[in-house]
Amino acid sequence: MLHPSHRMLSKISAFVLSFLIAALLFTSAAQSPTAAGVASINMDELRQRLTYIASEKFKGRGNGSPELSVAAEYIAEVFEKNGLKHAKVGDRYYQSFDMYTSGLGPINDVAIRGVKPDEWKLRARTDFIPERWSVSASISGPMVFLENPTGTQVDLRGKIAVIPEGQGPTDDPEFPENAAIARTLEGAGAVGVIVLHDPMERSVGRITSLAESFRNDLPTRLTPMGTVDSPDYPAVPVVVFASDVARQLIPTLNNPRPDVEATITVDVVRKTFRTQNVLGLVEGTDP
Repeated sequence: MLHPSHRMLSKISAFVLSFLIAALLFTSAAQSPTAAGVASINMDELRQRLTYIASEKFKGRGNGSPELSVAAEYIAEVFEKNGLKHAKVGDRYYQSFDMYTSGLGPINDVAIRGVKPDEWKLRARTDFIPERWSVSASISGPMVFLENPTGTQVDLRGKIAVIPEGQGPTDDPEFPENAAIARTLEGAGAVGVIVLHDPMERSVGRITSLAESFRNDLPTRLTPMGTVDSPDYPAVPVVVFASDVARQLIPTLNNPRPDVEATITVDVVRKTFRTQNVLGLVEGTDP
């Protein structure tokens, strides 16, 4: 819920479940202030609370769902009943923030000049797909292939960086590597980033998988989400090219010519919604 990425959903679920268990354990203990340590945990009471929060009534407590707000209210009521103070980060026990899901807009285009005799028009969902967290924008510029973009010293001002997939930093395995490397390339002046799927791969699975993340009929638990206005993502458009496009493009880019250029339009439509963390404060006794 705090760190958006395509791979964060399982981590979010694990975190929320762990947090719920910890919160309910604590508040069970708080009802008996004279009890100490693990002896203060009432198994039947804890089972009742966890059974309730995991019941069909909450339908999985998906982000953006009314059931998540009901669950938040339940936890806040437990906090209040047990005398937890407000954490003073928002309204009552709530720290509210905006999240989004992504849809693919009608205007996603890529045109490449200098590779084929005529302008090479790529097809969205087949030849390329924007990253779901990409900004929406139209850019044009010469294409520069960076086989090993990490730590590159190339002047990318006004250029479109083209990189193989799998080249991003791995300091945070939960953060999309394409976003991490794109932000670095943006810092070097790139106006956009093209990520090439492995040219040796013959299937279209990668593009198909990314296109699936834009479906508006996905179950909530499978829908990728992000936090609005996160500073961690690049502010330039980022698209992924299919492997068959990469096979045709790489030989030309390996022999740099100033007339190889691209015009890219990314149209990612974001649907935002409000959600919240639930925070309670337990003050220590040691001054």
